[in-house]
Amino acid sequence: MNLTILSRFAKQMVSHVPIRKREFAYPIVLAALTVAYLVAGRFGLQFAILHGNVSLVWGASAIGLSAMLLGGIRLWPGIAFGAFLVNITTGAPLSSILLITFGNTLGPVLAVYILRNVTPFSLTFDRIRDVITFALVGVLVTSLITSTIGIVALTIGSTVNGANVQDIWLEWFMGDAIGILVLSPLIMLWWNHYQLTKNYRRWLEVAALVICVIAISLFIFQPSSYRIGNFPLTYLTIPFTLWAAFRFGARGASTICFMITVVAIAGVTQRLQLAPYLEVHQDLIYLWIFIALVTTSTLVLAAIITDRQRIERELARERDYIAQVVNAMQHGVAVTDIDGRFEYVNPAYATMLGFEPSDLVGKIPNSVLPHDERAIVTNTSLRLTSDNRTIYETRFQRPGSEPIDVLINGSLRRDEGRATGIITSVTDLTEQKKIEATLRRNEALLQTIFNNVPFDLWVRDADGRCIFQTPQSVILRGKLLGTTIDDMDVPSDVREQWRHSNARVMAGETFQRDVSYMFNGEERHFFAVTTPVTDNKTKLGIMGINVDITERVQAQKALQKTEESSRMFLERLKALQDITIELARIEDFDDFCYKVVEFGRNRLMFERMGLWLVDPEDSEFTFGTFGTAEDGT
Repeated sequence: MNLTILSRFAKQMVSHVPIRKREFAYPIVLAALTVAYLVAGRFGLQFAILHGNVSLVWGASAIGLSAMLLGGIRLWPGIAFGAFLVNITTGAPLSSILLITFGNTLGPVLAVYILRNVTPFSLTFDRIRDVITFALVGVLVTSLITSTIGIVALTIGSTVNGANVQDIWLEWFMGDAIGILVLSPLIMLWWNHYQLTKNYRRWLEVAALVICVIAISLFIFQPSSYRIGNFPLTYLTIPFTLWAAFRFGARGASTICFMITVVAIAGVTQRLQLAPYLEVHQDLIYLWIFIALVTTSTLVLAAIITDRQRIERELARERDYIAQVVNAMQHGVAVTDIDGRFEYVNPAYATMLGFEPSDLVGKIPNSVLPHDERAIVTNTSLRLTSDNRTIYETRFQRPGSEPIDVLINGSLRRDEGRATGIITSVTDLTEQKKIEATLRRNEALLQTIFNNVPFDLWVRDADGRCIFQTPQSVILRGKLLGTTIDDMDVPSDVREQWRHSNARVMAGETFQRDVSYMFNGEERHFFAVTTPVTDNKTKLGIMGINVDITERVQAQKALQKTEESSRMFLERLKALQDITIELARIEDFDDFCYKVVEFGRNRLMFERMGLWLVDPEDSEFTFGTFGTAEDGT
């Protein structure tokens, strides 16, 4: 475990602390913080009145708190070393010094931890929450811990008695609290925003403010004039703190409060040489209360002003953004007051009316628009319904241009429940109307085509409901609009087959097949195509086409029958040719006749056969006919 602690310590000692985009070695930063704490502490002890370790002027706590808020809690050793070196010079017992060092370190460390990890806090002091959080945590927590542990340490060391413990604790608490309240914001604000303006007018204003503050502070806090009795004179500094808060923000306000405090401390230093300690001590307590109130109030006011300026900038950005969006819109937007006067029109609205925006803003419709346009524009307020809204279509008759169809949306404009005018949005419907007219023409054309196509065509949606039929489909299938396959009067096996094929089509397949149906006792043949209806990748439904091919099928069958008859004729013709050759070789007539009958019955498959014998010398003479008898003779 000891090796782990040593390893972490060594790693910390060789690390760096980033300061204003530069990195400094950790030991160097600790040494600088120790020296700064020591110098501030020794300066504060010059104002120790009730006890050698307690002072009403204590800026060392502010330096330690600010250092850790800027550089992190790991800088606490610098505070501890500085507190030890400051208190060891007071001659207090070692036990008291160690306990005081512990309290002076614990207070800022705990406050920094809370400000960094528990409550939201910004070092810019640009929100009221930041000022209040710093006052409650940074000032009160630190001061309560350091003063309480410190007074316990002095009590243990027997350097204070019970009679003045309360006064010493109060002085310790006020010294730490005022030092942190006045000096810490100054350090952190200038540390984070150290750039100076280049505007010479601002420099003149700064110079005037500084001169006025120093002059009035010297007048108020000079040793001969400042007493508890004339304490109200201190309020003469308030106008200048307000000036700083309004014009220069939290950084300027903290600087002015610090200057007033410095002049006041200088005056107190001179009074210590002229008046008893107890009298000066009482004056210093009242003065510190005043400075605490003025500093807190001034920082709160500066935060309010900064926050308001931030809100105004954000509102201005939002307003500019909305104005840019509205000006870039293709929709017309107009805002009128209760008298109908244009307060705002975007370019699209002005273009719709044939004007420039500058021609309409600040004017009423009657003074700039033609008579027809006045009625249309002012008609919006007359059309408001019970819910203070309206929507209607009309037409703008633009001078020297084609009229345009528009859709007007109007709503009542209210401010704190009081009607202040009308907000109108105008949409140019000209192109939409043209598209609608084109769609109607195309729809009529498609309807005419579908009504005259000579085949069955139907469309079903994704739910399987028929949404379109051609007249031929109605003739063949009846009216199917609005019905599903389950509503059709077909055999269950056919219905199941259709349901299965439709599901496959919805999945993206396309079917092409020949089908046959019975209509009025007659078999009809169709070429069927079923394909999905899609919109890019979305399946909208299915479409089926059935082309009647009954005549083609019948023609094909007749052709096949003819081809078969021709084939058989050719085969018999060839066989007859062969028989003729064989018969030509027979010389006996009886044998010839017998063979003719035999060949005709067996090889030519003739059921009946006639034979004519023609005299070649007399072609008109024919000798008998005969054929096969029923008994085969």
